Amino acid sequence: MDWYAKIFKFCGALCHQMPSRSFLIAGYQFPLCYRCTGLLVGTIAFLFLIYRNRLLSFRLTILLLLPMLIDVGLQAAGLWESTNGLRLATGIGFGMGMPTIALKILSRHNFHKRGAVHESQTNH
Repeated sequence: MDWYAKIFKFCGALCHQMPSRSFLIAGYQFPLCYRCTGLLVGTIAFLFLIYRNRLLSFRLTILLLLPMLIDVGLQAAGLWESTNGLRLATGIGFGMGMPTIALKILSRHNFHKRGAVHESQTNH
């Protein structure tokens, strides 16, 4: 199995890989659809922000999440047929927003957890 087939198979566990919703590069189908590519690009952008010690505000995070939720919801309801460009754009926003929410939730949990341990230690 060549490297392309291995990557394609691995990505197939994460993405539907519909040919009509995927990039074609030099005659090869990209192993992720437009939306999953956007999610990957957005997550990489999130990691870059973290590396630069930046975190998105809660308001901006919600604004990045909503378009994909609306796009997917309307398409699932049969009220809208999304385009590949829109799938890519909303995937990027969601890819940046979702890990931001997860990090904020984990940070809050760890903060409260450490605070509870600290309080119990000071009571003795």
